Amino acid sequence: MFIEQRSTASRSFIRKQLGDVAEDEHIDGLLTEISRRELNAPATYPFTLVDSVIHFHAGHAMVGAYGYLLIAAFPGSPFRLARRFASAERGLDVLTEHALRGLLSGEAQSIRFAWPPGKGDGRRPGRFPDAVVWLAENLGLTPLNPNPNPKRKDGGVDVVAWRPFRDGRSAFPVVLAQTTIQASFMNKAGDIWSKLWSNWISFGVEPTTALVVPHVIPMAETWWDDMRFAVNLIVDRIRLLELLEHTDVAADPALAEMGEWVDGQLLAMAL
Repeated sequence: MFIEQRSTASRSFIRKQLGDVAEDEHIDGLLTEISRRELNAPATYPFTLVDSVIHFHAGHAMVGAYGYLLIAAFPGSPFRLARRFASAERGLDVLTEHALRGLLSGEAQSIRFAWPPGKGDGRRPGRFPDAVVWLAENLGLTPLNPNPNPKRKDGGVDVVAWRPFRDGRSAFPVVLAQTTIQASFMNKAGDIWSKLWSNWISFGVEPTTALVVPHVIPMAETWWDDMRFAVNLIVDRIRLLELLEHTDVAADPALAEMGEWVDGQLLAMAL
């Protein structure tokens, strides 16, 4: 539906797309999943289900963001086949910044810490030791280790979000997030060593850790419970959409850039 910008898909259309493998149970399962996603993210999911017909809302404010997540997770995406991962990774960081601010609410702040630092004002220093000091200063906390291993690049952390209090004191929530568009992302849950980070910055109690992926992790996936022992928060595509419901992501200029990237990917797939 994204590739063809098709506004509706009926059971008969879905059956035709599935071909010889089409069974009523497959179609029922697909429609049930669409309904589940719509229920969990009604304000940000650009599909609705009405009388067993899927409707795609091309003018939805979140189409660019959802299209990015969909293509970033799709095994046959042109960028993935061409192994141009750098062109796709930043979009997930941007959405994660907004989503974690939505999670922490109020006067939450977020910052991109991923390697490479990128361009523009406000980017982190290139050297990891300098970047740790820079992050601590942004958090209003004390850097503890003057020279962490410079080979770490980002220490497994791509986005940092926190919710300071107006009294300016420490002991506030901090989230260290690993984002990844890798197809095999289960092992990425253990990339953030919170004990090590607490040796670099004076968090006090170890900070919350998160794994953010553009994929939808099936409800029946058995290793979900295993991953939660490696990371505090697991945020897949639908959870990400839920967190984005009450944020200003639609006004972020980066969303337009995502839309252009999505259009280029869709054009390549249509060809």
